[in-house]
Amino acid sequence: MWTSLLQVFSCICSVVFTTLHAVPPKIIDYGQLVLPLLPSELAHVACVALVLAAYAWGNNLYFYFVHVYAPAMFIKATLLPLTILPDSNPECKVWHPLKCLTRNDMLPSGHMLAACSASLCFESPLARLAAALCGVLLVSSKMHFSVDVLLSAWLVRLLFLLSEKIL
Repeated sequence: MWTSLLQVFSCICSVVFTTLHAVPPKIIDYGQLVLPLLPSELAHVACVALVLAAYAWGNNLYFYFVHVYAPAMFIKATLLPLTILPDSNPECKVWHPLKCLTRNDMLPSGHMLAACSASLCFESPLARLAAALCGVLLVSSKMHFSVDVLLSAWLVRLLFLLSEKIL
């Protein structure tokens, strides 16, 4: 009951906020405005470390790869050509191979899909916290918009719940 009321209330608040908000000339990411700017290498290292840890010590890696990560990447592949967002890093207006590897490859975040899928291999809240940290680092380094990271986390969660129901 309370969950349904909270969902309805959040939907109403979102519609009111977006309706009353002036359309900006560029994308405004409130997550990036709040967080300090960090080097993108931190986000890469954190996400790769979580994936490697899942490979080395995780449980059911194959299951989560086949039933969560692979379908999530398929969904990403179908969403990418539909709406091309501007790069979240202002330095990437011109492509640079060392700074802008993921130019316009935004929605949803593949880094976060990998981190969240890897965190499922551990039955630990600490692993979920590590995936959340990866998300914060991705936003604060301006590798991704907040919406990319949140959509990835929700997508992995939904695919995980769906795979548990079906299998």
